[in-house]
Amino acid sequence: MPKEDYAYSLQRLFELLRLIPKPPVQRTISQLLDELSEILEEPVDKRWMERSLQMLKDQFPIHLNDKSRPYGWCWEKGASFDIPGMTLSEAQTLALAEQHLKPLLPGTIWESLQGLFTQAHKKLKLPQHHAPGRRSWLDKVRSVPAWQPLLAPHLDPVIRDTVYQALHTDQPFRAGYQKPWQDEPVEYTIHPLGLVQRGSLIYLVSVLDDYDDLRLLCLHRIRSAVIVDEPLRRPPGFDLDKAIADGLCGMGGSNEAIKLVARFYSPVAQHLLDTPLSADQIVEEVDDYHLQLTATVLHTAQLEWWLRSFGSEVEVIEPPELREAMATQAYWMGRKYRGKASE
Repeated sequence: MPKEDYAYSLQRLFELLRLIPKPPVQRTISQLLDELSEILEEPVDKRWMERSLQMLKDQFPIHLNDKSRPYGWCWEKGASFDIPGMTLSEAQTLALAEQHLKPLLPGTIWESLQGLFTQAHKKLKLPQHHAPGRRSWLDKVRSVPAWQPLLAPHLDPVIRDTVYQALHTDQPFRAGYQKPWQDEPVEYTIHPLGLVQRGSLIYLVSVLDDYDDLRLLCLHRIRSAVIVDEPLRRPPGFDLDKAIADGLCGMGGSNEAIKLVARFYSPVAQHLLDTPLSADQIVEEVDDYHLQLTATVLHTAQLEWWLRSFGSEVEVIEPPELREAMATQAYWMGRKYRGKASE
């Protein structure tokens, strides 16, 4: 076989291996044909695909689900395809990421990543990467959340996969959405636009039915999901990054840009010198015990929650409406803590 043909054949097999999904997702031969043809920008023969998949199945931990119609292909549970081999720095990064992601991701998503993490652990345990008597990398690094850790809610794997498929293929789906203040799910046609993870929750950015305003839906509150054969409605000019920057995930508030002026007790504000609140942040020393911060930020509920987390160690100076809101919260908190606890 000429070198050019041999290299091309290897490229096709390599791309085919990359297209095989991890469980529980499966792809049919028709789906793999379409995706590989799109990558190679030329049609791929179905018989070549069938022969290649059987050959790869003999060499790699690839699973054929012959109980479905049409048959589905995926990697065996826990298997991972990695070309080239994982480097030491990649393994170290994954080991740290594993600690960070574990409390955040639903169990089904976490399980799909186990192959990568297992491979990283094996890499770090190789004798050439640590001397006798030296503690391993896994004993030396920890990831600690900056907020009170919360357990991720249960996420139905079938509903999750349906939502992800709809998002991937730009299709709307009909869903029952359970609002926290209602007894029964509400039926919507959901047009998915993006996913945002915030803490232990995953939100679906979408528009509903015939409305144009963006909505954030908790993925775990979707009780049913069926993809419908309709065109996706995307608001003109929609951009996920811009929507987030404009306050989409602020969870309420006016989302208007404000000049925040706040006086902090110096020890609690030191981290803001390293991690500024905004690009135009200015921090001035007021006296031996206080720093005054000035920054342009969006007025969101998240901003108010963050300011309230400092308790009596912050005083909002401007804007007046935010100062008044903080004062109101402080008044009612003071009333709750006077005297005995509520019975």
